[in-house]
Amino acid sequence: GLFPFGGCYLRKFSPTGTPRYYWGRIDKEEDLIAQVYGRRLVVNFCDAPGDLAIDGRVNTTAKDYAEMHEVAHAITTHLIDRYGTATLDFVWSIGNEPDLGALFWRTTWEEFQRFYDYTADGILRAFEDKGMDSSRVRVGGLESDLHALPAMEFHADTSELFRMLKKGHHGAPCPLTLPPKT
Repeated sequence: GLFPFGGCYLRKFSPTGTPRYYWGRIDKEEDLIAQVYGRRLVVNFCDAPGDLAIDGRVNTTAKDYAEMHEVAHAITTHLIDRYGTATLDFVWSIGNEPDLGALFWRTTWEEFQRFYDYTADGILRAFEDKGMDSSRVRVGGLESDLHALPAMEFHADTSELFRMLKKGHHGAPCPLTLPPKT
């Protein structure tokens, strides 16, 4: 097949060092959501793509943040080209429950914040590069607070959900506040 076993990879390097994106699968799935069912897309950058992940596995951060920025920018630009101004109303999200530690995120909270910052900037710059008003774009993380926050005013530590989890959730401490395992 086109992609390695166990991954649904969107890009490969062909020739070596040159990213090549394979939009077929993502276009098919998102067209089904947006055009057939008339729904707004929820675009989630939950972790670094396999070839960009620090260890080649899921649920982790990027080994090269500039490259992660470019991936987020390329995906967002592709969606803007495909769906136009409707993308301003899409839900843009970064992360998938990093508060649950190793289930969805395998590095530190600081690394998650860096991942968030570079990815969010890639998303917003894609809108700006297309001449669109990026202040209309809502980029969230820790998904439950997305609806309440003005565009570009989100930082993970401002999240009511994160503050609650940092104190402990149902008596369990937030894994991101625990000291690293040695």
